[in-house]
Parts: sequence; structure tokens; C-alpha cells
Amino acid sequence: MARVEQHLPEAIYPLTMLDAVLAQLPTTERESLRWKAETLLAGMGFTPQDMALTSATLSGGQHTRLLLARALIGEPDLLLLDEPSNHLDLPTMLWLEQFLQNWSGSFVLVSHDRQLLDAVTNGSWILRDKMLHYFALPCTTARQALVAKDEAMRCGIRRSKRRSTA
Repeated sequence: MARVEQHLPEAIYPLTMLDAVLAQLPTTERESLRWKAETLLAGMGFTPQDMALTSATLSGGQHTRLLLARALIGEPDLLLLDEPSNHLDLPTMLWLEQFLQNWSGSFVLVSHDRQLLDAVTNGSWILRDKMLHYFALPCTTARQALVAKDEAMRCGIRRSKRRSTA
């Protein structure tokens, strides 16, 4: 399991992008797995020149991809993402959407971005009034199903009241 950080840790600001990813590995494995970090970053659209940039100089979209690479270098089965689309430019947003659609592992995504949720999820947990509701549906369809469930419950209560007063 890996949690995708929301912000770059200050400790990695002076590190190159490549070294920031390698820092997630045990010291003894960093050199032998350098190729893996380079391949991972290249797959995220970074050039060798980009990988040499210090983390502090990256754009918001580059930060997001770097944070994801730091989580992925350990090959997790489960990714935890908390509001990953915040502050992203459109190209990075589209990249994130495509990445999650093609990710072979599982992920838990917490977001207010309904468009992203609809594009990448097939199950939704909705927390409302201290109750957690699960639907095996994307976000918008799950919200509609919750409204329908509420309406069915209201209709059942009205029928029950009519029977008890009749």
C-alpha cells in the first residue's frame, strides 16, 4: 500500500526529481533500481532533462506526477489518493485520469471532482449524516441512486403512516 503525498516534503526540495523518487527506496537498493525510477518517470512524460531538475523548481502538475512516482516506485497493490486533482493544469489532469483508468492495482480516491470520479471509479462510498452508503456505481450515478433510495424510503414511510392512521 502507498499513500500519494499531497505536498512535496521540504526535505526533497533540493533533490533532483530522480533522486526524490529513489529516496523512497532502501539506501542499499537505490543504485541497482535507478533504471526503474528512470523508466517510471519517463512513463509519466518526463525527459532525462526533467529528471535532473530540482524538485523545488517543478510546476504543480509536475509535483503531482512526482508524488505519484514516489508512491509507485515500491510497486504497491493499493494506492491512497486524497484530492489528487487539486491545483492541476488540464494536461496533468488528463494524464492523471488516463493513468488511473489504466492502473492495474486498486486505489481509494477521495475527491470532490465528480468528473474525475465518474471517469475512473466503478464503486462509490458516500458519507452523509454520519452514515456510509456504498454503491457499485461511478459517483454521479451513485448520487442519483442515493436520491432514489431516499425517495423510496420517504414513500415507504408515507405508506406506513397511511396504514397506521386508516
